[in-house]
Amino acid sequence: MTNRISKKMPNGSGIGAGQTATFNLPNGVTYHQLLFRIQADLGAGVVDVPKASLGTVLGEIRLYIDGQETIRIDAADLAAILTYKGQTVKDGALPLMFSDPAQRTPMGEDAPAIGTADIQSLSLEVDIKAGVTSPSLVVYGLLGPNTPLGQFYAIKKYPFNVGNTGIRELQDLPRSDYHITKMHISTDDIDSVQVEANQRILRDFDRVVGAAAAIQTGKVWQTGWTHIDFTISDRLSDFLPMLLEDFRVRLDMTATGNFNLYTEEIRGRVAA
Repeated sequence: MTNRISKKMPNGSGIGAGQTATFNLPNGVTYHQLLFRIQADLGAGVVDVPKASLGTVLGEIRLYIDGQETIRIDAADLAAILTYKGQTVKDGALPLMFSDPAQRTPMGEDAPAIGTADIQSLSLEVDIKAGVTSPSLVVYGLLGPNTPLGQFYAIKKYPFNVGNTGIRELQDLPRSDYHITKMHISTDDIDSVQVEANQRILRDFDRVVGAAAAIQTGKVWQTGWTHIDFTISDRLSDFLPMLLEDFRVRLDMTATGNFNLYTEEIRGRVAA
């Protein structure tokens, strides 16, 4: 018998234009993935929403463990990040992967899954854009036998402003007991990137070098994005521990504006 099953989750509430859909996910299993089944009337009847239209139908996706926010990301941005990783986002379906199928070992793949044996609640919120006609949102889970929470996958969203071109230094990310696997910045108006941790340079590349390194393991830089990948080798153990005295990300900006920085993370039960 297979250890993993695919199962429709309980129906959500608040599924309508301009509302926040809420899903209370059952305990007693380990979550490897959630899959959003998305349909809406885009002008010619109800259809499976294509990747290019996700941002007009869905806004933010948020996941909470025992009331603590562990994931916050715009649906369209999640699709772009999945595509960077080599995933194909099918019309009408958007996966949120806790386990990473690209990892080189089963242990590395399964380690960030969300076990529910020792938590009280797991809940999901999805913002539906105002003006959407006949939206439909169903959630499916890829599930395994129940385990304690332990380490788990998280996504944090950090909006930031760039007022001038040239070097923009980001140094406000939390420095505590968690690990970053990847960083994604929602602009390609960045010529080069430098990452420094405790006065040691960890990454120093321009766009060509970054994209060339990524493609060696099947990852493709996306138009409109800049990617900083600490686990580019597909080894989870290459993640960046963030219990640091100092951490800086330097971006050589060629445009101004408001952008989002997302961090993909491995966190533990006690992490803030």
